[in-house]
Amino acid sequence: MYTLETIQIPVISPLISIVIFFGLCGMGQIIIKLLKLEKILYPISSVEFQYPIIGIIFITFFIFPFVQLSLFNKDLIYFFSYSLILLGIYFIYINLNKINFPLFKFKKELILIIIIVCYLLISLGLITDADSLDYHTGVPLYILNNEHYPNEKFWIHLTKSGSGEIFYTIGLINHATQLPGLTQFAGILSFLGLFLKKINIKNNYESYHLALIAISCPILIFFVSSAKVQLIYAASSALIFTAIFFSKSKLLKNSNFIIFINILLVTAISAKFSFALSSSILWLSLLIISYKNNFFFKYIIFSIIVFSYILIPRSIYRIDLYEFDLISSFLNPLPTHLYGYKQLHESLTSCGFHGCFPYWLIFPKSLGSFTESLGIGSLAILLIKFNKFKTIFPILLIIISQIVLSFIFGPNNARWYIEPFLWSLITLKYLGFSNITAKKIFFNLGLIQSLIIILPLTFAVYSLTPGSFSKYYSNKVLSKNADGYQLFSWANKNINKDDVLISTHRSFALGNFKVLPGDLFLYTDIKNKKNKIYYEELKNLKPNLILFYDTKKNFKKLENCIGNLIFYKKNVGVKASRNPFNRIDRRFDGYIYEFNYDKLPNCALK
Repeated sequence: MYTLETIQIPVISPLISIVIFFGLCGMGQIIIKLLKLEKILYPISSVEFQYPIIGIIFITFFIFPFVQLSLFNKDLIYFFSYSLILLGIYFIYINLNKINFPLFKFKKELILIIIIVCYLLISLGLITDADSLDYHTGVPLYILNNEHYPNEKFWIHLTKSGSGEIFYTIGLINHATQLPGLTQFAGILSFLGLFLKKINIKNNYESYHLALIAISCPILIFFVSSAKVQLIYAASSALIFTAIFFSKSKLLKNSNFIIFINILLVTAISAKFSFALSSSILWLSLLIISYKNNFFFKYIIFSIIVFSYILIPRSIYRIDLYEFDLISSFLNPLPTHLYGYKQLHESLTSCGFHGCFPYWLIFPKSLGSFTESLGIGSLAILLIKFNKFKTIFPILLIIISQIVLSFIFGPNNARWYIEPFLWSLITLKYLGFSNITAKKIFFNLGLIQSLIIILPLTFAVYSLTPGSFSKYYSNKVLSKNADGYQLFSWANKNINKDDVLISTHRSFALGNFKVLPGDLFLYTDIKNKKNKIYYEELKNLKPNLILFYDTKKNFKKLENCIGNLIFYKKNVGVKASRNPFNRIDRRFDGYIYEFNYDKLPNCALK
């Protein structure tokens, strides 16, 4: 059975992850050469920095339909995993010494190097955040253990997963536990390549400052230390944005480039539905350009072919599992017609802890939410030079549209604004500043921010990275940083491999046995008869145990389904967090009860 504990091997796992990462670089290099994209990408980016994200996205694009429709076995995943390992070794041997990295001569560039190295080291650390230990790693582990994509309605958080989690199977199947973190690091390299590309001698000075502001954005710490798939697709949207608005329009007619752009856009949508907004805006922008430059029909045809490859299988899966109608299967992010999913939607889009006014884009609400802000770069849109209306108007229109629509429809936190954040900084790079004094202040504040960010980066390296290189430090790192680790460590010692357990704790991917996520109980009234379809699914999976902790939330409502207390431990764990300001010292108890699945659904509905 694949579990995070059996997959992670100290020292070996980080090394395999790095080799696969270089294999992805090699794959990206091959794709760029095959599609002859150098002429388009070279003027806007240091092309080498785009290798890994292109490799990741193209492999994800290819395997997604097969895995989502369960038309695969583990041999397909092994094939890609071993192929990338071999390609990685070859890339290291042949190509690494040929990559031309920029020369860093000044203190600002030294700061840039320190920050980049810190991100790399953090990406090699262990995964500890709650979302990652829920569906981000739970889904790929499920795929590897069952050889099909999850098809349970009761797993409500499953709807937040996508092609990014499918990609992670390529690493996890061969012990590359750090591949999710390196995937986020690939996103940082991608937009770094966009900022560091020289346009002219004068611009080179500004490019380093803008790169500093971009990579010292506090929220990047949040991304690179997790298995979230958001950063790589934010970077790909920045690449598309730059290509559309700041490369020569005649190059955009290239058929290979049209295919390339559409693959990036549709794979982003399949990874996380929130990218449907930015992908639609960018796709429409290029549609208008295609109409003006006489390649409209070619653009439409290629778009239909590429989008169909991903969206039709995705639609089939959603119709079959969630009973969508055809149109809704394409357009609706969640099956809100099913009980519980409307509550999930409300939890994602409400103002919540941060409040509706987005001051937190620049300044965090507290030290506990420090890595949930964008920093000084959020002001970039206010500093853009407005000297050419025809040039600036469409750019500002799509940036503002993305901000406004994200505010109206999206979750109310800073990470959903990272795309307009990057687009604004890129626009500053090409169109310049409206005011020299404002530019100096902006750059100085950015320099201060980059110096400040080194402190939490260093702390994150110290807190997370050693766990990948030693069993002793692995236990130490996870105990402090991974909420639920101590609880599941205790459960793993007591539960047999053939037991099936319902977990009321989110971090169920820490289990070394078959665990069924209990997020159903977070979004529904347990006694509501609409839950019957979910209880029937649970009954078919025959869970014989259920895990509670702390106050045993929902225990009373489920007590007709619960048998004897099998295991109990006082003070089994504490509230762990990557952010030391979010840790709570108060310890909680752990409980494992018998669960009488054969009495479902009636026992829960009484």
